[in-house]
Amino acid sequence: RYPETWGLMLARIISDPVWWFYLFWLPKYLTEARGLSKQEMALLLWIPYLLSDAGSVLGGWYSGKLIARGRAVMAARKAVMLWSALLMPIGLLLVWQPPLPLTLLLISLSLFAHNAWKTNLVTLTVDIFPRPVIGRVHGIVATGGGIGGALITPLAGYVITKFSYTPLLVLMGVLHPLAYLCVRALIKGDASPALKWQEQAS
Repeated sequence: RYPETWGLMLARIISDPVWWFYLFWLPKYLTEARGLSKQEMALLLWIPYLLSDAGSVLGGWYSGKLIARGRAVMAARKAVMLWSALLMPIGLLLVWQPPLPLTLLLISLSLFAHNAWKTNLVTLTVDIFPRPVIGRVHGIVATGGGIGGALITPLAGYVITKFSYTPLLVLMGVLHPLAYLCVRALIKGDASPALKWQEQAS
């Protein structure tokens, strides 16, 4: 009944494919499209995932810092999500197959931004909804992430086999801005179902 639920779920459907794509296809991309041996790939593969961990921690830390400075909770989360979404299109530069160090940097920054985004997106469930329904809402929203993963897995295999990695790299660069538009459209201001339910109860 609440647009906030749809906003969170759609944001997961749209943005989670980026994580699943890089999680499952990055080793193959580095060996097939960039010519690394399996040994070279194994030596470098940890770097983007380490940066993704840093994004999870720093994304949550920075929104918390904004809240401590007096920013409204949802405004703080959305601010970090906006900057994360705006950073994601740098992945489009991968289409031109830049030198390997720059390739790793671009992928690392993309995963950093994705996890900073996702930390705040997941936390919005707790910020918006009252405690008795958080588990249910989180289950619905997480289902959106599962749908996104289920869609990108066969799609990626088909596109890579029939065409190349290029269409997917372009897609990965634009999904987060689209997901942010869903968040802006469906999760507005600092009004929340929790507040609505409290008003109805009173």
